[in-house]
Amino acid sequence: MWKKRIVSFVLLISILLPCVSVYGCAKTKKKDPAEYIWIADDQKEIRRTKYGLIAKNVSEVYIGVQPSFWQVYIRQKEKVKEVRLTEKKRGKYEKYTVAVNCKNIYPQLDGNITVDTNNRVLFTGIYTCDFFVKHTSKKECKEAYNQKHPYIDQVVETDVEKSWGNNNMFAYVKNNTLYITGGIMGELVGKGGEDCYKYDTVRTYFEGRGNQVQQVVCCEDFALKCNIFVLMQDGSVWGIGRNNRKLISNSKKKNYPQFVKIIDGGVKQIAACINNVAIVKKNNTLWTWGRTIQSKKKKYSATPRKIATNVKEVAVSTAGSMPIRSIIVYLKKNNKAYGIGYNYGGGGAPFTNRYKDDWHSKPVLLMKNVKHVYAATDSTLMLTRKNKLYWSGTQGWYGGCSDIKY
Repeated sequence: MWKKRIVSFVLLISILLPCVSVYGCAKTKKKDPAEYIWIADDQKEIRRTKYGLIAKNVSEVYIGVQPSFWQVYIRQKEKVKEVRLTEKKRGKYEKYTVAVNCKNIYPQLDGNITVDTNNRVLFTGIYTCDFFVKHTSKKECKEAYNQKHPYIDQVVETDVEKSWGNNNMFAYVKNNTLYITGGIMGELVGKGGEDCYKYDTVRTYFEGRGNQVQQVVCCEDFALKCNIFVLMQDGSVWGIGRNNRKLISNSKKKNYPQFVKIIDGGVKQIAACINNVAIVKKNNTLWTWGRTIQSKKKKYSATPRKIATNVKEVAVSTAGSMPIRSIIVYLKKNNKAYGIGYNYGGGGAPFTNRYKDDWHSKPVLLMKNVKHVYAATDSTLMLTRKNKLYWSGTQGWYGGCSDIKY
């Protein structure tokens, strides 16, 4: 009898052993072979190795906290909804309405910034400390960070004409002037985000030329400081911030405290991460500079290099896995999406498991019939011509502020 029990035990172990992993057998083998959930210390991370459907009937996508991809917001008709990728209900991702009849919404680290139809800026979240509240003492700043009760749709600005936001930055045009604010501004001026009371929470640039601003993007790295780039209507590109990866110039100057012109003209779109800046010119050619994408070697240059032709738009992010590398996704005029860079996300695959986990210096085809492309840390998102939103890769951990009820 005991021999039969031993044999049965050995057979049972041999069956269960292949399922032992950090993801769990049920998740990988039966329920969803392309999706894994990792939970540790109340932090959640979801991974995909194939493009999975997030939602249908999507007209716009917002990824404000781009580096970590903590939230993805979508617009369906007049409503903007937050999608919880780690929670499912009847095989679909759960969605929560966060805004109605708004022009734009910018998910931030500790709340949302919304521009409504009356051109007002509303903040909802933990605190406005990094954005609009000016402190006079470190104690006052600390008290603001420790607030337990969130603001609910607090109006912080009015009569805003244009707005942009990503990577813990919010920029807007008012009175023909560009205003920039956000937690990243402490890093930009070299004071450090924790000393937010030492710097102005809102700064002004391009006075008298604000209406000529076409796009504002921010690339962020808390260790290496940040850069902000502005695209003007004349096609010129301007930059401010750190120059440690030659994102602004080929000179040895490490910091530019004021905007300097990088490109004289001819540009219609810009994207940036801590490694690279990418632009689409008016002749539909794609150019990049910063860290080389031709090899894994750490070589940097501020000289733009042409990557592709017949390009409609580009999205850029950082591969968070070490060593830090870039993900560049672009859409061609034939509605085919391509990727260049690091196809690795600690188990997920930004370029799907169709391609090996490695550095891709040559473009790989990601999806056809695409209308818009998006990139986040270790992830890519595709909005198809049928208004379906897909994603592949790794969604960074989230918690705390993402559980705010709006």
